[in-house]
Amino acid sequence: MGECAIPTYEERLVEIINISYKLLCNKIAGGEVVVNNEASLQHQLSLILKHIGQPFLFAKEDRFEIELEKEIPIKSATNKSPNQKPRCDIWLTIRDRVAVKKGLTIILIIVSIVLGLHSLINLLAFIALFVVFSISKKEKVKKEKKQIEKLNNINITGKDLLMTVVLLLVCIVLTNISNSLVIGMILQPVALTYCATANVNPAPIITLLIFTVLLTAACTPAASPFAAMLFGNKKWLAAGDVYKYSLTIVAVETIIIIGLGIPFINMLF
Repeated sequence: MGECAIPTYEERLVEIINISYKLLCNKIAGGEVVVNNEASLQHQLSLILKHIGQPFLFAKEDRFEIELEKEIPIKSATNKSPNQKPRCDIWLTIRDRVAVKKGLTIILIIVSIVLGLHSLINLLAFIALFVVFSISKKEKVKKEKKQIEKLNNINITGKDLLMTVVLLLVCIVLTNISNSLVIGMILQPVALTYCATANVNPAPIITLLIFTVLLTAACTPAASPFAAMLFGNKKWLAAGDVYKYSLTIVAVETIIIIGLGIPFINMLF
């Protein structure tokens, strides 16, 4: 057998359109397909085009595409398309999949380069702004550092220690009857206000407050989602057992936080 010449993409498209058109005419004439309007005609013809187009893909790289109402930009406006974007009722094409991938790869590379340059420009602008800000605020930063150093030298002792213990105990009670996050958000401004008034470094107290809120919410179903799961799993644990063990653990945690946490936090800050 002699070699068979593979038709070009354009020749294949012409053949697909001719065959599909003849098939649609026969289906309409025979009564299998009923066309009432333009949209119905487009739909039926596109279905036939889609099925007929697939057998005309002769290489692994061939790709057949069909799209309805596709916008096709044009150079000059027309009466029907003043916005220079007319719509094609049925748009179809056969093209090389590898070429499409190469084109997409090139586009992605270009986009990556543009984004990289944009990020580099933003980074350089941020560095320049940071340098200018640092130079202009140098004296102010020194003063703030001195104030912070003074505060860091203040430990939790005396009345501040009593206030911290009371605040933590209140936190333990409230976090077990309400949402822990809400209680933490409510008590932090209270602690900050006290620290500002008493000239005390707020970092140790806030740190202990956060630990307490997170660790001790387990004694009631409303304390935390984990506590709700414990109380809801009645097949394995009775409510009395949950109360007994959770209260014991919270008591131990309270002793550790107050007895060891406060001295340790003083060493850190």
